[in-house]
This record gives sequence, C-alpha cells and structure tokens, in this order.
Amino acid sequence: MHRVKFKAKNGTTYVYEGTTVWDENEEKYRTKRVCIGKLDPETGELIPSKRLNMTEKIVQDISKNSLVVTHAGHDLLLQSITRSLKLDSIVKNAMPSDWRALLAMVWYLVVENEPLSSCGNWLAFNQSPFIGKFNSRYIVEILDRLNEEVQEQFFREWISIAPDSSRMLYDLRSVYSYNACYPSLAWGVNMEGSSPQQLRYVMVVGKDSLLPLYMESTETELRTMEQVSDLLKTLKKQGVPVETLNMDQEFYSIENITAMFVRRYNFLQAVRIQDAWICNLIEQNKDMMGDPASLYLLDGRNYYARTIAYIWEEEKKNRVIRHPCTVHLFYSQDIIGKDRDRFMYRIQQERVRLEHHQGDDPEPDLAKFFMFGQHKFTGKRTVGLNLEELERHEKAYAGFFAFVTNDPELKDPVKVLESHRMQRTIERTFDDLRNDLDLLRIRIHEGSRLAPRLFVQFIASIYICDLRKKLQDTGLDGEYTFKEVLSQFKHMCVLSNREQGGASLLPMHETQQKLMRVLLPEAEGASTGSAQL
Repeated sequence: MHRVKFKAKNGTTYVYEGTTVWDENEEKYRTKRVCIGKLDPETGELIPSKRLNMTEKIVQDISKNSLVVTHAGHDLLLQSITRSLKLDSIVKNAMPSDWRALLAMVWYLVVENEPLSSCGNWLAFNQSPFIGKFNSRYIVEILDRLNEEVQEQFFREWISIAPDSSRMLYDLRSVYSYNACYPSLAWGVNMEGSSPQQLRYVMVVGKDSLLPLYMESTETELRTMEQVSDLLKTLKKQGVPVETLNMDQEFYSIENITAMFVRRYNFLQAVRIQDAWICNLIEQNKDMMGDPASLYLLDGRNYYARTIAYIWEEEKKNRVIRHPCTVHLFYSQDIIGKDRDRFMYRIQQERVRLEHHQGDDPEPDLAKFFMFGQHKFTGKRTVGLNLEELERHEKAYAGFFAFVTNDPELKDPVKVLESHRMQRTIERTFDDLRNDLDLLRIRIHEGSRLAPRLFVQFIASIYICDLRKKLQDTGLDGEYTFKEVLSQFKHMCVLSNREQGGASLLPMHETQQKLMRVLLPEAEGASTGSAQL
C-alpha cells in the first residue's frame, strides 16, 4: 500500500491511497487508487474526504453526546420471528417473572451458539429483551425455576397454535458427557462404539413447517420396533400423536424396515450404504451424476438426486409379500471425506472387536472387508483388512446416501433432503452443551439442571429452524448460509442516546440492506428497541 499526491489545475493537492494487485488475466500488475482527502494549503496536513469525515463525525458525536452503539440487527430479526410465531405470549404465560431473561438466553444461543455461562458478557454489548445485570448465578436461578410444570405449559400452548396438523418424529443423539448423574447418561446410552456417553432424545416436528414442537429425553436408544411402538403410545397419551417416523442410520436394519411395513407405520428411514440391494440401486443409477435435471442446490451445497419406485419384499410362511415404497438416492461431492472417515472408523471398531473376541464373526455387511489368518506361534486368529475391497467400495459408493419411505407425502426428493438437513441442524444446535465452561459455572451436569438447559436449547432450535425455512422460501439459501445471514444481522448497529432516549439504525452496506428488504420489509429503515416486546 502506498500514497500518491496529485496537484489539480485549481491548485488543490489530492492524496490517493494505492494498492498493487496481480491481474491473472492480463498477467501484469495493476494499481487501484482511492482518494482519501486533500492537503491543507497552509499547514500541509491531510484533510480527510467527506466519506472518512462522516465516520469521524459519528465517533465524535458518540463521545460528546453520551451516545451508545449496540449490536441490534439480530434483535430485529428475532423479534420478527417471536411475533410471527407468538412465542412471546407463550413464554410469558409459562414463566411470567423471568420471560425476558429466558428469551435473552435463547437469543444468545441462536446468535452465538456458545456456552450459556457467557451470556451476561454478550448482553452488555447486544440488544435483547432483557435489560439489567446478568451473571452465571442468575442463569442458575432461571434454570432451577424452569421446572416440569413450566415446560409442560409451554409445550401445551406451543403445540396448540402450531401450524402443522401432521407431525414427524426425529430420533436424535447429542450432548456428549462423561458424567452419569443424569438418568439417560447413567444407562450408558451411546452410539455404537462411541465414548463418552451420549444423551438420547426424541423430537416431534411439524411435517411441513419443520418446526420443533415437542422434545423428550429417552432412557434407552431406539433399536427395536417394540421400543418405538411404546414411545408412540406414550406420545399419543400426552396429546402429541405422530404420523411419520424419521429414523437415522442407527435404527436401520432389514428387520426394522419390514416391521414398519407390517405395522403400517409411515416412515422415512436413512439407509446404510452396505447392503446388496442399495448397492445395486447405486450401480444402476450412477448416470444421475451426468443429468442436469437431477442437480439441486440446498444451503449452498450441490446434490444429485434420483427418486426410484421400489418394491420391498417380505418373506412370510413360504410366500413373498411385496410392499411398494420409494427410495431417494443422493450424491454429494462435498461429503465424500466425511463418509470415508465415518466408514473407516466403523471398520476400525469392528477390527478391534474381532481381535478381542476370537470366536466372533464380523457383521454380515462388513465381512468382505476382513481377512483372517492364524498366528504362527500362538495359534490365535489374526485379523487383516482386504484393502482392495475397501478401495473398491470407497470409489464406488463414497458420497452417496439414501432414504427409503412409504409416505406418499415424501415423494419429493427436495422435501426429504430438507427434512434430513433440518434434523442435522437440530442435532448440531444441541451439541454446544459439550463444553466445560457450563459444567464449571452453572453445573448443567446435574440431572435437575440439565433438563431445563435442554429446554432452553429447544426454544432456540425453534428460531433456528424457522429462519432456515425462511431462507429456503425466499431463495436466499442459494446465496448465503444460515451463519452468514446471522453474522450480517448481528453486525447491524443502533445508535442510542443515554440522556434523551431514542435509537436509530446506523447506515448498512448493500448485503445488509438486501437481507433487510427480503426478511424484514416492515422494519427496513425503522428505529428499533426491544422494549416493544
């Protein structure tokens, strides 16, 4: 960077700031110069241009007139969601004395997704429904007051005004913890071969809006149809009937899918790419990667998708019963690395198990990846890897994922993909509980305090899911990610006067103005203030 002086015909000396950059097209350096001001003819000092003077003037006004600058764009955005979903009245009815503090905690989790114990520091510089001191002790008091009665009232009112008549069940896992004080963790509920233990919970969401409606932690993970059936009966008694099951890969098995057909459950089941039937479908439909009509864009990521009519066969008493269903096959170049790591981790876990349990056989879908021998001296079984088969599998199936469904409302691959992406979003929303800061400061590892902490995170997930749905409906998801939109809003600032009151938004750049026009047309150019809540 350099500065250049230029004397005009009228005698004024202008100062330019230049930057030299390499032009790849013309293969030579180019210099970009911007006028930053002119020289005073008497003193020779730089007089900044009007553009820079505006910034300096704002800074001087702030210090002179007791003005305060706070981040408030997120406040406008989340206020709009709060009113449209009527969450303010629901939270107020459920927790009249602390509803503002509860919403402030929720907004902090939505915007920052950081440990809740740091919420007080964030509120000092960011606008929210709450005004006053906020520390870890106060957070603990609020969590202790979020008892089962408060949560039940919230769920009851929220479900009663939810826009969806049909609902879907998500089977989720999250919140790693080494502590077993909480009942669900004490049972040792976790993903296959994973450590530390994981908290398991189910969530009921609207089938069309994809908004979370109800959440309940489970003592055991869902592995059998008997467990699922008992859970559905319990939810129905609680006034939360479920029409469709959305199950992850841990629940997948030929037996479980057949059982869901037999019980006539509507379901969307994630498939493991190991069984012969799905591998054959992938081989038959690899041409979709060369078909532009099969390309979809969601959340800034490209997916190739194909919907296949399929007949699921059930053998029963020497006869074959055929169940018509739909298989949604997807391919994404962006997930190949994660798929490979996940698969290799599973292979390694299986190898360790086979080495420690000499008489065990490998899982049927993994048997072809192992080679067995005998140790020369000890006579013990040795476990090796079939590297050729592993390489062939990676080249053939990495980047593919699939779902099988019998729900007539889930024949659109985009709708299936949106549901899957929203499920992963909710899981990641709860993953911020994996931090030592909250364990030390607000002690969420205690069973009586972890349940309210999950409830606060549940409300935050409502905002996140609603905002993601808005981005999809407006087409902004193709230009900006969810985090980019939040970042743009949280850097919109408000200038307020401590003595005289009143507040106004500071000038915004083009991206912020565009987001305001699309997402908040009623608030564009208006003053803001959380006191309206």
